[in-house]
Amino acid sequence: MKFYLTTRQYNQALSVVALLSFCALLMLALWPTPTLKLNDYDSMECRINSASEGAVLSVVGSPVNSLSLGKQLCDKTELAAHFGRVKVSWPKRTELTADALISGQYQLLWSRREVLAGALHNLQDYYSEILIFPKYPVYFVSKQQSFQLSKTFLTQQRFGFLTDVNSYSGFQLPVALLQREGLTLADINYRQYDDWTTLLAAFEQGEITIYSSVLLDKHQQVVQQGADQVLYTLAGTEVLPEQRQLIPGYSNGGSWFLHKSLEDKGCLLQRSLLTLDEMLSPTRVDLDCET
Repeated sequence: MKFYLTTRQYNQALSVVALLSFCALLMLALWPTPTLKLNDYDSMECRINSASEGAVLSVVGSPVNSLSLGKQLCDKTELAAHFGRVKVSWPKRTELTADALISGQYQLLWSRREVLAGALHNLQDYYSEILIFPKYPVYFVSKQQSFQLSKTFLTQQRFGFLTDVNSYSGFQLPVALLQREGLTLADINYRQYDDWTTLLAAFEQGEITIYSSVLLDKHQQVVQQGADQVLYTLAGTEVLPEQRQLIPGYSNGGSWFLHKSLEDKGCLLQRSLLTLDEMLSPTRVDLDCET
């Protein structure tokens, strides 16, 4: 059986096709060209606004904020005269080897001094500290409505830790508190995760019921002192006072380190980093900058 269109129906069909084609072309024309590129699971790269082709600024950040860090740095037009692109990575501590540090593979680096000094004993010959972050408190965060610091409660939970046993907030501080309560890792149910992103997702999905971390206030700033108010996880979930437990001790906020090969750009990069929207406010190291 065959069907035929009238001249009017045929013209209407052509008009619809033409309209859809025009809309598709318009969307393609207006769709912004992405400047952000994800190369693999542990790095991202973007073009600096107003920059032509130029050197790549290699930055090491934290897995928690590296994507935001890259976007913000690529918005810094003052960097365009010196760099064309920014590459932000978040390697594991074991990848911060002496060879990588000496060669300047990582030019601008967020880390803790003891971590870098453990890999490179003469750290001061290759890197300068340009910004220092304050220490911050760490909390146990629970999905239960009432956190209890008791063996009965703790042994009924599923804990989440980082696989990086050198992490203060993700392993060392919470394990030390458990030991004070007479518990070892053999006494509890726990899982370990390679990074904060995976750990936080496991908590949100109910795979674990307790983990340890920094908490944020309503302004998305790291809480410096315990307070009887609603706080927030790094994923934005509300944490009531009864759902958390302050862990004794503080985690080191780390510092920004600059490779000596970029020492002449120290003041420029220090100023750019100071204007970033960070969860912690760093202290400036005196670099004898004019202003």
